[in-house]
Amino acid sequence: MKLLYTVTTIFILCISQYTFASHWAVSTFTTKNGLPSNSIHAIYQTRDRYLWFATEEGLVRFNGYTFMVFNKRNQPYIESNFFNNIFQDKNGTVWIGSEGGGCYTLDGDTLRKYLFPNAEQPKNIYNFLEDSSGGFWILSDFKRIYHQHQNIWTYFTRETGLPNEDIATASVDENGMYIFGSSYNSIYEFVNGSFKRIMLPPQWSQLNDTKIGFDFIHRKKNGTLILGISNKGIFTVIGNSLTLRSRKNGLPSDRVRNSYFGSENRTIMGTFDAGVIVQDENMMESFSEKEGLPSNDILAVYEDSEKNIWAGTRSGIAKLSKQFIETLSEPNNIPKPIVWSIAQDAKGDVWLGTHGEGVMKEVGGNLVHVPAFSVDQTVYSIIATKDGSIWTGTEKSGAVRFRDGSKTKFDHTKGLSFNAVSCMLESRDGSMWVGTDNGVNHIVNDSVTIIHHDTIVSKQIIRCLYEDVQGNIWIGTDGYG
Repeated sequence: MKLLYTVTTIFILCISQYTFASHWAVSTFTTKNGLPSNSIHAIYQTRDRYLWFATEEGLVRFNGYTFMVFNKRNQPYIESNFFNNIFQDKNGTVWIGSEGGGCYTLDGDTLRKYLFPNAEQPKNIYNFLEDSSGGFWILSDFKRIYHQHQNIWTYFTRETGLPNEDIATASVDENGMYIFGSSYNSIYEFVNGSFKRIMLPPQWSQLNDTKIGFDFIHRKKNGTLILGISNKGIFTVIGNSLTLRSRKNGLPSDRVRNSYFGSENRTIMGTFDAGVIVQDENMMESFSEKEGLPSNDILAVYEDSEKNIWAGTRSGIAKLSKQFIETLSEPNNIPKPIVWSIAQDAKGDVWLGTHGEGVMKEVGGNLVHVPAFSVDQTVYSIIATKDGSIWTGTEKSGAVRFRDGSKTKFDHTKGLSFNAVSCMLESRDGSMWVGTDNGVNHIVNDSVTIIHHDTIVSKQIIRCLYEDVQGNIWIGTDGYG
């Protein structure tokens, strides 16, 4: 049984400062906010929406409010607090790479050491890769790569097929193929069980450096290669054409350490000395200490599911959030509705519950009425659930679920404590909690149960519902805590 708590007001604050660069807000997090170290080597968001940070003093899980640290103090299997990388595979397994402590997987709130069968156990893990077919790669050092396919591990060394060059970086291209960059001018792809060298334009061999060193490599669907080269800039290879973008022709820095190819054709780059570069099809923006970053030396960049940009530095973490203020209205100068609640479904559509106008939806920058969903003209609460349903909490008609063209009403005749629904919550187990002007209800498999937590809560107006990370349900009432 989930625990129920009553609250009056909750205030949560953990962002230390805000500064503004263009239309982005920059917020920073450091050891003062709970990080175990200010050196952040990797950032990753798992499918449960937690953000993870690999630091030099432990692995960190961030729920948006607080940091949970995994290190040798509280984890029995950890051999090193220096973490390099985090990755979640298609099966949901979370992999963590360390410096000096080998490879780990996450089991609930415990990190467990992963032991490779019939192989030398690596000490250093630098990268995880997975393709569309489920093939999985782990780069342990420059001279050893671990490959798993259909639950069978294969280990590549120079004696067993690895190119006779140090592998400096690797990625999965936009077609799902593995490509590897060596520290000696060469790029390889893995085809039919072996490494095949990718031929580069003749100009490539004219570079003076015998040992270039790739910082990152990326290949687009059309075959275009984008190569980050230490102290030179970014090379683009299209067929036999080779072009260079550097500080001389507009790039803020020649020293681009890493990149993340995000949504909306956005390329995010972290530099050694000039902060973060964000480039899309229309413009390029750069963010440095002048715009609020904790450091210009960027160790990791990442874009989360809400399109925020995260940058790990040697002086903390920076979060860059888009700042848009846009007024939506109905066409033809119809007065703007009073909006009680807003929800966004999995397709990205925005739904509004209004006072007197029923359910509305944002279409092309305008608000349009959705008569089929407007069982009641006043909708106090609206949410989109994981199964694709839209739920509305109405003033007079109870809670209504719309799914796949059908409508299901949960009102007083179906066991609901009251028809005026003020708030709703989908808990992690998929059940629905419904707050009304006369207590709380729990809906499981279309069956309604009135929650008699105590004589006060069961009869009061419910204003808000919240589920914490332990699965406890918190209830806010109107005047009774």
